[in-house]
Amino acid sequence: MKKLIKKSFSKIQWDYETNMDLTFKKVIFVFILFFISQIAIGTLVGVINKIFPSLNIDYMLLNIILNLLLILAIPVIYSYKNFVLDFFGKNFISSKVIQSGIFYGFVAIFVNLIIGSLLFYLYSVLNLNPTQQQVVQLIENTDSINPILVYFGIAISAPLAEELFFRGIVYRTFAKKISLRNGILFTSILFSLLHFDLFYIPQIFLISIVFSLAYNETGSILTPIIAHLISNSLFIIPFLLSI
Repeated sequence: MKKLIKKSFSKIQWDYETNMDLTFKKVIFVFILFFISQIAIGTLVGVINKIFPSLNIDYMLLNIILNLLLILAIPVIYSYKNFVLDFFGKNFISSKVIQSGIFYGFVAIFVNLIIGSLLFYLYSVLNLNPTQQQVVQLIENTDSINPILVYFGIAISAPLAEELFFRGIVYRTFAKKISLRNGILFTSILFSLLHFDLFYIPQIFLISIVFSLAYNETGSILTPIIAHLISNSLFIIPFLLSI
């Protein structure tokens, strides 16, 4: 672990094999696509439900659809037939990939709890009243919410889309072109800002670092996907059980 952290925050470049055309222009293009899709969700739901109140469009369903479209868009944008092999490595499902994913998933939860508790204490000392995370607000403010739909959206489609974008595209491009350290830092800044949860940026930033370490551990995107899935699942399940 110590060796991995030292390597990950060094100035060396990404050393796992890749044949994808990882350019900054394509990163910017995919980023714009990702950003627009995130902004569009709330706007579309609000506009459609206002114009056609009888439709009652579900925010989470639209979020899932946009996540799936982003997942499908990435291989199209990069026009690379060996997309799966390049992202997941030759050992698509190996014991190391799965075990590492599970391990870093629990590390992410631990970081989330510790940093979240520290932030809660800090905000109370500063007499701040932070809003709850968007996911929690969505669950608590919706009477007819579908737990299965929410779980699929938060714990499955989101980790898939976000890891393919943040780790598979953004992180790999910066790590290969500049260095692992800059790749981790830039990706984590972007990851935390694009969650649009101002009060929770520090813990989201650190969780992103954990997912990047998970990726560096095996070179397979499946590792951070598993870690992200476990982290989101353990976070969201208690709220779903309270519905």
